[in-house]
Amino acid sequence: MCQAGLRLAGHGVGERSHAVLSRQRQAGGGAAHGREPAAAGRRGVVPVSDDGRGRTGPRRRRNRVRAPRARGTRAGRGALRRPARRGPGTGTSARARGEDRSVTLVEPRPHPQAGTRDIANPRGEPAWTELWQCIRALLQGADPTDRVTSVQPLKAKVYRLEFDARAPWSSVVVKRVEPAVAQRTRLLAQRWLPALGMEHVCPRLLGAAADRRGEVVWQIYQDLGDDTLAARPAPERVEAAAQQIAELHRRAARHGVLPDVRRFGVGLGLEYFATNVRDAIAALDALQAAGIQSPTSHAGLPERLLARLRALLADAARRSAVFERAAGPDTLLHGDLWTINVFVTGTGARPELRLVDWDRVGVGPFSYDLSTFLLRFPAEQRPGILDCYRDAAARGGWQLGSPEDLALLFDTAERARYANRVIWPAVALLQERAAWGFPELAEVERWFLALDGEERRTL
Repeated sequence: MCQAGLRLAGHGVGERSHAVLSRQRQAGGGAAHGREPAAAGRRGVVPVSDDGRGRTGPRRRRNRVRAPRARGTRAGRGALRRPARRGPGTGTSARARGEDRSVTLVEPRPHPQAGTRDIANPRGEPAWTELWQCIRALLQGADPTDRVTSVQPLKAKVYRLEFDARAPWSSVVVKRVEPAVAQRTRLLAQRWLPALGMEHVCPRLLGAAADRRGEVVWQIYQDLGDDTLAARPAPERVEAAAQQIAELHRRAARHGVLPDVRRFGVGLGLEYFATNVRDAIAALDALQAAGIQSPTSHAGLPERLLARLRALLADAARRSAVFERAAGPDTLLHGDLWTINVFVTGTGARPELRLVDWDRVGVGPFSYDLSTFLLRFPAEQRPGILDCYRDAAARGGWQLGSPEDLALLFDTAERARYANRVIWPAVALLQERAAWGFPELAEVERWFLALDGEERRTL
């Protein structure tokens, strides 16, 4: 049974290993992999900063989670991240009468429409007026300030808007992204996943609003609630998630949609490993050439990281050989498959996978996603989860490699992510002598050291 070895996960499943980089830290270029990988095997609840998962303050509670409803009805709602204290979400329900699945792109106006009051902008976000005009369109012309009952920050650049009973939606999630991210996530929702017959895997994209300069795009999504796999990692939910992730990877492998995904998405194969390792080496070499000395508390840190990265680069040929025989065909990848981005909705008999935060959607081997997913769980649970994935893949005629080969594939993906996180602190030290640079490099070194303890483990 694939559920063998699965049990209720302890604290820390899906948690970050440390606080998310602040906006200031990312100003030097922004990490390609925007969230911190957790040190393998790390346990315990880890605090998240204000730039991480947001927390809401005291607020009026709603009696239950309600699905999109037709005007004039009080039907229930399907929800993307409700506060955990509300209990499990119910997923989506019937489509509201007159609801349009197409994205509404609202052209900005220099000033709000006459009679429209300013609305809560808790963090001084750009293009908030344009977003509000798009909300007006979704409300079929109604004034959003007469419908929105709360604006809740969930994390940096992400908010939940709740509406009163007159609105066709009880809540939506709005997210500010760069134009390139907006383009590929729109294509994912409207083209790529439908081509695979798996359009249900992402939340419904309800609308989008761009600023006049083309620097900011707000996307409006169906609200799935807060009942993530991280919040409730029950064995049957973990099993269902692993099986349906395998189904997504299997359907997308060798599919005709992949060239389009590759055109707009992120390459996450062996080239991701090699490129990040080389770029990290170059950044550290430049740091040394500039004569920037490590503080006493971090003496020898750049030299140790350089030695580690050069050894990784020298090992690329061995890793490439394993990729050749065991990585399998390229497939569509979520790119950030933390358990906080995974929902399992529906009934026990018919569970349905839903994934959010597809910003890094791309193409590469299944092992990139699967390694991220597995490392969110304690080491003793990973074999059972991998068996669930393996069994589901085998039912579709897809055989995974040996435990030893899989372990190296997973290790390569994780070390590629760590190498990426070396680049930006080094660049920030070069450009602005950022005080956080060396502590951040030291944190990445700790991740590497923790992963070294996993290197001989086979799943």
